[in-house]
Amino acid sequence: MKVAVVAVVLFGFTGRCQYLPIPSAEPEAPSSYPQPGIPDAGESPLDAALPEPDAGSALQPDAAAAASDAGDAGEAEPCQGPPGLYTGKDCTQLAQGVESYMPRFELWADGATKERFIYLPAGTQIDTSNPDRWTFPSGTRVYKTFSVNGVKLETRMLEKVGEAAADESWQFTAWLWSADQRTVEAAPAAGASNVLGTEHDVPSQAQCHTCHAQAGLDSVNGFGAIQLNHERAGLNLAGLLAEKRLVNKAGAAPNVDVSRAQLPGDAVAQAAIGYLHANCANCHGGPAPRAGLNLSAVVGMASVADAPAYAASCACLRRWTGRKAADGGAFDLRILPGEAAHSGVIGRMSVRRAGEQMPPIGTEIVDAHGVATVGAWIDSLDAAACQASAPVCPQPLAAAVGAAGAAAGAPGIIGSATAGAGGAGGGAPGIIASASAGAPAMAGSPAP
Repeated sequence: MKVAVVAVVLFGFTGRCQYLPIPSAEPEAPSSYPQPGIPDAGESPLDAALPEPDAGSALQPDAAAAASDAGDAGEAEPCQGPPGLYTGKDCTQLAQGVESYMPRFELWADGATKERFIYLPAGTQIDTSNPDRWTFPSGTRVYKTFSVNGVKLETRMLEKVGEAAADESWQFTAWLWSADQRTVEAAPAAGASNVLGTEHDVPSQAQCHTCHAQAGLDSVNGFGAIQLNHERAGLNLAGLLAEKRLVNKAGAAPNVDVSRAQLPGDAVAQAAIGYLHANCANCHGGPAPRAGLNLSAVVGMASVADAPAYAASCACLRRWTGRKAADGGAFDLRILPGEAAHSGVIGRMSVRRAGEQMPPIGTEIVDAHGVATVGAWIDSLDAAACQASAPVCPQPLAAAVGAAGAAAGAPGIIGSATAGAGGAGGGAPGIIASASAGAPAMAGSPAP
């Protein structure tokens, strides 16, 4: 079963949810490296279980006006979709005021496809006082539907029921679709596994909270200046600005525009920085990034050196130490310029083991395309960048890992011949994907 995170690119939870305890820091690395390889194949990193709908919400599944439209006896019952999302009988026509959108950079969801929608109350504006984490008006609803092979599995719905910019102002419910695709029911607070016979899991309330809550900020992921700065279908940054739906309540002048929401660097750098932003910054971003590692993209970056992810270069791993790459080289630094295969970010993106993998929940399959994308960028960085500081990283687990690995026949190395063979079947190679390893420049997922 896969454990999911609510990533989103969207979603968080409210004070009304009964959250499970969440550790305040990443799990410590185990004393020995487990057998390498990719787990059996199981948008998103973030799946496993959600809350019962709050009795205080006025919205109920869309039995809507459909009941009065049922027509002659014998006609199929009208579709009853997630509250407020559709109108009519067949769950294809969006309700008034609901608009589709898509982020520029996707959150990896083990291959599931996603549709995203948002409802903003008429006459309201989004506050961009924090240009990187917007504050939404009360009554905002955000939806994300996950499908596999064209079959809808769940729709996650985030509704703002309070006024403050805070996790507690949001109510989150996951709606599970029926096999006939005509009704939905609320997922239990503990989540749901293998929905409709697939390997897709719905995240728990606690897991959703883990990915969406940031102190003193609203809980929506994936709907902001960087992610909406594109010309694809649906709502985008240019449209929101033209319609005056954004306002900077902290100052007289606008603080968000298309030019300031550009990503720096060439196409390789932009793809990697955007991927890290979408897949890692929910935890490794904001005012208090996990483990002090910030992998977000922020408004106003003028060069790659301004990207928080670039600042991770030449920084020693805090956890997950003592691991070795396929060639026997050590993972000492979070990002080692010019050497993706020896960068801790790539190492953790390339495994799927509890307490080791990144993202830590919500995915059971390595995103080989993502690993290659981030790896290509790291390989393109100046290999001499760390020589001036010459960091010396402590490796308290190195000896123990080596000894344990030797006893197990696998000396703590990511990507042995055995892992390579198994990894091919699991959709990811047994070696760290990087440009030098022949991997194409595509997309990945991070974080040590």
